[in-house]
Amino acid sequence: MVTKSIERAQRQVEAQNFAIRKHLLEYDDVMNKQRTAVYDMRRMILEGKDTRNYVLNLSLEVLDWYLDNYTPDKDDPEEWNLEGLQAALKETYGLDAPLAQLKGMGRAEMVEVFGERIKKLYEEKEAQVGPEAMNLFVRMVMLQIVDTQWKDHLYAIDHLKEGIGLRGYGQRDPLVEYKKESFNMFQALMDRIDEEILRWVYLSQPMAATGPGPEEAPRPAPVDRGPGGLRDARAAAPEPRPVREPELALTGARTRARNLTFNDPGEVLSGSGSALGKAEPAEARGGMTGEVQTVRREGRKVGRNDPCPCGSGKKYKRCHGA
Repeated sequence: MVTKSIERAQRQVEAQNFAIRKHLLEYDDVMNKQRTAVYDMRRMILEGKDTRNYVLNLSLEVLDWYLDNYTPDKDDPEEWNLEGLQAALKETYGLDAPLAQLKGMGRAEMVEVFGERIKKLYEEKEAQVGPEAMNLFVRMVMLQIVDTQWKDHLYAIDHLKEGIGLRGYGQRDPLVEYKKESFNMFQALMDRIDEEILRWVYLSQPMAATGPGPEEAPRPAPVDRGPGGLRDARAAAPEPRPVREPELALTGARTRARNLTFNDPGEVLSGSGSALGKAEPAEARGGMTGEVQTVRREGRKVGRNDPCPCGSGKKYKRCHGA
């Protein structure tokens, strides 16, 4: 009877632990999918495969996204947000587009004109520094942005996971809410990465190194090891400059040089004429005479069971001897 009860309790505990582990794995599976996508992007950047076409295609995709937000086809051209489109093109690509020009253009014309200008701008930057240097610059920028944004995203996901359990009080499944919130945050992460990459690529101005190289430090002349050669080299060497004494934080305060003396260990004793002996207090030597005084107790010793001398009537061990 007892054995069956123990087996039944053990099965219930194991089932509960399995359910807990399964629940945690469902939460971790969400982050694992996002981690796989980000690591695939990092691997593509590190391998450097077709980086130029990736940036150009990304530029056109972001341009289409801007046009869909500010100049949607379903809206009337009079209701387009041309000011927002102008600011977005300026902040991301560095393109100057007057409002008068935007008002006279249609949606298809915007895609064609601004797409050509963006591609031409990238080719001009590439011609200034060369294809290899431009490719290296773009890869370093992309890698830095991906790493920075991914770390911020992990920090935000940790905060989301800490408080997602409170959604249960609102009759909502915390796991479902966590999947929705994390997906929206991941989409925002990818949008930020794309926009930051384009800003760094198009707004930065890479310069080719055309100046002279760094000046080399003068090498010391070879020293003649012959008779008198080393002595002549020492004489010709400049004297070392005096080291400036460091200043303290206090106004007018200066460091003092310490006068280090080596004394006989036998002299640094109590009662000697050394500086340490003079600084030693007289009480440490047993008074002004330097003699050790013995303290003696007057009267007999109070036993543990004797009445306490304080007059309380209690035994000494129960009163002041406790």
